[in-house]
Amino acid sequence: MKYDVGNILWVVGTERPGLRVYRVVEEVIKKSLSGTETTYRLQSAGTKRTSQIVSIETIDGEIFDSAEQAQNFMLDSAKNAIQNMVDKAEMLINKCWPEDKEEIPPKTKEQNRTEKVSTVDNNISDEEDYHYVELENGTKARIKMPNF
Repeated sequence: MKYDVGNILWVVGTERPGLRVYRVVEEVIKKSLSGTETTYRLQSAGTKRTSQIVSIETIDGEIFDSAEQAQNFMLDSAKNAIQNMVDKAEMLINKCWPEDKEEIPPKTKEQNRTEKVSTVDNNISDEEDYHYVELENGTKARIKMPNF
């Protein structure tokens, strides 16, 4: 890949997870009988004391040109990891409890709202300091407020 001096590179670590940023500070072009080779030297983000100059070949991870590309890569990786965990758990369920093959259909929003509303205690007396409010998700709550 071709970079310009001054470019900021976003690196998502492969061995040690995390996001690191570097700045391209040198472009080294080496011409020999076997051809032309271009390498880059990068400066890690940090203060003058903690910042280091490293060769791009020593970078362990996926290199991206923008924060958005790095973020999308990390989100896709996380999504895949979560899906793998769910798949393994489902395989374990099928292995340990093969008789429970019948799946329960997912509840609709209306079913969830009905369940939440039904948890309100209807035996509470309506004292004049109490008011009932319904939240956006359908949950009803009793709050104590003075009447004005």
